[in-house]
Amino acid sequence: MSRSEPIYIARTDDWPRLARELERADRMAIDLEFDRNRLRYGFQLCLMQIQVEDRTFLIDPLGEDKIHEQVFPFLEDPQKETVVFSFSEDQALLQYLGCKPRGLFDLGMAIRLLDHGQTSLASVLEGFLGVTISKESQKSDWFQRPLSDEQMNYAAQDVHHLFDLYDEVVSRAESRGVMNWIHEENRHLDARIIPPDPEDYYIRSKDRVGLDEVQWHIYKALLGVREEWARSKNRPGYRITSYDAVKQQVTDGLPRQWQDWKIHPSFKNPQHFKRWKETFEKAKAEAEELGLQKGRSARLTKLKPKGDPPKYNRFERDILMKERIDPLRKVLKERYGDEVATFLLSKRVAMDLLSGQAADMPEYRLDLIRETAESLDIELPF
Repeated sequence: MSRSEPIYIARTDDWPRLARELERADRMAIDLEFDRNRLRYGFQLCLMQIQVEDRTFLIDPLGEDKIHEQVFPFLEDPQKETVVFSFSEDQALLQYLGCKPRGLFDLGMAIRLLDHGQTSLASVLEGFLGVTISKESQKSDWFQRPLSDEQMNYAAQDVHHLFDLYDEVVSRAESRGVMNWIHEENRHLDARIIPPDPEDYYIRSKDRVGLDEVQWHIYKALLGVREEWARSKNRPGYRITSYDAVKQQVTDGLPRQWQDWKIHPSFKNPQHFKRWKETFEKAKAEAEELGLQKGRSARLTKLKPKGDPPKYNRFERDILMKERIDPLRKVLKERYGDEVATFLLSKRVAMDLLSGQAADMPEYRLDLIRETAESLDIELPF
């Protein structure tokens, strides 16, 4: 596809042209640039790129944001095909913003069913089309305005080649006979509802290491205060104070005076230090009331179960994986290739199957797994 200069949409008089293009388009390709607790607080959209025919639009949501009224209705129209690449996190952000895209065609998923590994768009474009694109601006600051020429070029390239890649993927999929599979996966993607991050998303289970039950309770309480302060400053939590700094205070004790406190300068004062110390002491008292034990590793603390308890313990699960899932995956690899088998029967899918939770899966995939299991005389609970 020939390359034209991207069209930047930010001012009031820019939006009508975009609306006209989207109105008459049968398909579009989109990508998002966003920040997820890296430079600012929360999950924030920084730029939306849309390709319509040979025109690339870069839509700025940080200026006069009309994306909700001018763009979202077209993304939610199932009659318009929306070409994307590995769209899971983008879809989560759009749903968080109130948009439920329909008519999706995810090329990142489709190449898995062509027996190609899960990889970056740059690698796929080079392998499928012989096209090289730069990824230098991927981790740049997408909040900065004006965007640099390098950022504009990078953002445009992320959608500019998607129609050509679509044509190549469809051609290969038709030759391989997997287009129906791809269509089913895409309709399943359309219906997918992604739950928002839990309120305590900032608590990392891996940080239990080295903490006892009492320390872990205090650690979580301090992180809660850190999160509150981070939200107030529109900064990610780690920019208020690091996980390691909080953990060190839990294990070694708080500093004796606020001047020695490792915290963002905005909070390094007697008032905030008092709040921090009060939170520490309150959590310590709560831990005692709850019967939490000093010296007992937090890794041994039983987590509150979410939903139904697991059907099998870890030992039973490992045996079932070896006796039932591994033979299934081996046959699928022989028939369709390593990457296809891994996609069809990933570890998560295997766990769902063993637990009898096979409903949230395209029908073709269930049929393939069921037919393969029957041919091997393997019993599965669905």
